[in-house]
Amino acid sequence: MARRCSGSPPPTRRGRKRKYRKGDIGFHHYAFELASRNDVDALGAFLEEHGMTVVDPPGEYYGRSYYAVYFTDPDGMKLEAMVYKPPPKQRRAAKKK
Repeated sequence: MARRCSGSPPPTRRGRKRKYRKGDIGFHHYAFELASRNDVDALGAFLEEHGMTVVDPPGEYYGRSYYAVYFTDPDGMKLEAMVYKPPPKQRRAAKKK
């Protein structure tokens, strides 16, 4: 039996028999953070090698700081593995006295 989030109601009998469907109430995708772009690339290669459905291949999304791969689980739930590395903040120049 599938596990559920703490505090969420148990699935109905009809809900237990159905796969995830886009547009259902609840999560539309689940994201988890990896340590590096290399990890995202390795996961993308692993998914391809094992015949998983890759929705969007490893790459930059939402700018250079966000690198991810999007794929689906066997029920069609969209999953995302990502790494977010924002550029370092620039220091302000010291004021001259």
